[in-house]
This record gives sequence, C-alpha cells and structure tokens, in this order.
Amino acid sequence: MGPPDTPTEPVTLAEPVTLATRHLAFAHGPHFCLGAHLARLEAQIAVETLLDRLPGLRLNTVGPSAPRGLVFRKPPDLRVCWAPPAR
Repeated sequence: MGPPDTPTEPVTLAEPVTLATRHLAFAHGPHFCLGAHLARLEAQIAVETLLDRLPGLRLNTVGPSAPRGLVFRKPPDLRVCWAPPAR
C-alpha cells in the first residue's frame, strides 16, 4: 500500500497526438531549429514570387491536404488551382 495520497485507480492519460495534429512548427525550447527564421523568410519570398508570376493561382479547397508525420510535420502535397489570365 502506498502513501495516503496515492490514487487507487489507474490513471488514463489523454492521447498525446490530439494537440500535435493541428500545427506546423520548428520545435520549441532547447530543440528550436536555428534555421527557422531563415526558412520562414525563404518560404515567404518563394510564395510571394510564385503568386506574383501566376496571379490566377489559388489553393484548392475541395480536397485540403492535412499535415502528416511525427518528426517532420508537413502536408504530403499542396493542391492548387490555376486559371491563366485571359488575353
């Protein structure tokens, strides 16, 4: 028998995956990615350049792609639609 404040019933913990399924990040604390700021800046420049060059490009909302992966969380693909401008 344990100390008086020890629970007698087994403790059931919530699924740890529930919070990890909704975000993309570069970690936190001592495991924070040193290249995170550069990676975000590169991604921002790449997306802005792509949208400037292809003005009819937009996300395809019919089949959104949910992030996957435990270590490297990312969408497996990025679905887009493109309507070239009329000439």
